[in-house]
Formats: sequence, C-alpha cells, structure tokens
Amino acid sequence: MRSTTIVSTVSLVAVVSAAVILAMSQQEQDPPEPATPVAQGARLFRIQGCAVCHAIGNGASRGPNLAGLVPRLEQRLDPEQYQRQMAGIRKKRPDVYQQYEGVYTDILARDGEERLRAWLTAHLRNPRFDFPEGKMPNYGHLTPQQVESLIEFLLTLK
Repeated sequence: MRSTTIVSTVSLVAVVSAAVILAMSQQEQDPPEPATPVAQGARLFRIQGCAVCHAIGNGASRGPNLAGLVPRLEQRLDPEQYQRQMAGIRKKRPDVYQQYEGVYTDILARDGEERLRAWLTAHLRNPRFDFPEGKMPNYGHLTPQQVESLIEFLLTLK
C-alpha cells in the first residue's frame, strides 16, 4: 500500500509539473499586445476578419479595396456630395434616414479628420447607416478603445 501512495504522489507531481511547463511555454508563445494604437488597429483588422472582404492594395476583394481610403473618404464626405447621398437615402429609405438623421447631422457638423473619424465610428457600429444595401457586418461588439484603434489604422491608408 505504501508503494501505491508513492506512485500516486509521483504521478500527481508529474502531471502538475507538466501543466505548469505547458502554461509557461504558452505564455512565451503569445505575442505581446501591440504598443501603438495603429498597431492595435492593424491587429484588430486581422482578428476581426476585415481582410476577408477588404484588400489593401493588391489582391481580390469582395468589398472595397482600402488602398487610398482616406482621400476617397474625404471626397465622399464633402458636404455637398454627402448631403446628396443623404437626400437619396431620405427618398429611398425614409426609415433609415429618420433613424440616423442625428448621426448624419453630426458628421456634417465636423471638419477634416474629425468628420472622417465620426463617419468611421458610425460605419463600424452599423455600416448600413448610410449604405442600407451593404453587406458588411456591424462591429457594435467592439469597445470604444478598439474602434478608436481600428480608426487609427484605417486613417493610415492614404
């Protein structure tokens, strides 16, 4: 009986040791959290599966290619052009327009990069707010900090 106790104790120590070694090696393999908001945003872009639909530069993509995103977005959010787009939504989808009228007003009230940030925030939360026919899923599950990091990354796409 005494040898059974010794064998059991040695086996238990071996299992616990193996678990500790495995846990320590796993910690060493996990990459560190990116240090900058842009790097965190790039990581989120990969983790959230954005690259499945959006290429950046070369490559096929189901959604818009994001190379040169910032200048295209600046053009799209020009006040006159964006107001025309909102008028189209008001005519075709009054339900959507009514739901997001305050968001549209907020976006148009901002200038420069702040306008881009406001639009990107709304777009990530619900891409159909100004493109009701779109297929992009919403990312309402992201924290405000994650959204901000993703926006920091997207604003580098000039």
